[in-house]
Amino acid sequence: TGLAAEGCTQCVAGTYKETVGSSACTVCKAGTYSDEGGASSSSTCMSCEAGTYSATVGADVSSTCMSCKAGTCSDEVGAYSDSTCMSCVAGTYSTAVGATECTSCEAGTFSATVGAFSSSTCKSCLAGTYSAVVGANTSSTCKSCLTGTYSDTVGANSSSMCTSCLAGTYSTTVGAGSPSTCTSCLTDTYSVTVGADSNSTCLSCPSNSVSMK
Repeated sequence: TGLAAEGCTQCVAGTYKETVGSSACTVCKAGTYSDEGGASSSSTCMSCEAGTYSATVGADVSSTCMSCKAGTCSDEVGAYSDSTCMSCVAGTYSTAVGATECTSCEAGTFSATVGAFSSSTCKSCLAGTYSAVVGANTSSTCKSCLTGTYSDTVGANSSSMCTSCLAGTYSTTVGAGSPSTCTSCLTDTYSVTVGADSNSTCLSCPSNSVSMK
């Protein structure tokens, strides 16, 4: 058996023997380890945790389980090859070794980098644009603010961050990144329209009045 009897040598750590007799001890398979000497069951071979792997057969310490590198992740328990460490897809990243999942770029950002190991690869949408998409992998997810609005916020994550031009002004610019794109109505004209996208909203003052500037 796995335990030593008179004249028998117990199985060393990293191996086990489930039967009596003179047959050899069986080694724990790659992706597992056992620090127990004299083991009599394969159940003593513990699987490497998710995020790690081991190519060592007959491993006797948990340190043989190597961590997947940053920029990769693995949810496989008992992995025996670094091929199970999958690169983080575009739009995600992993800063830690031994990650079991990658972190998505926040809304308002995007990343086209595969295997990213830093959140700095998540680039912010430019002023005048926004994105509500989590884990975006292309800048095309950054949608432009409509005419009559603007946003001076970098990394905006909602269309609500596009601010309407004030009454008395208008903007024909798509994706405006500054309130300066809101143009004032001409002298002696006025507009009560908020978020106007054309100077057609600027109406002439009545004959007995002038516009306030």
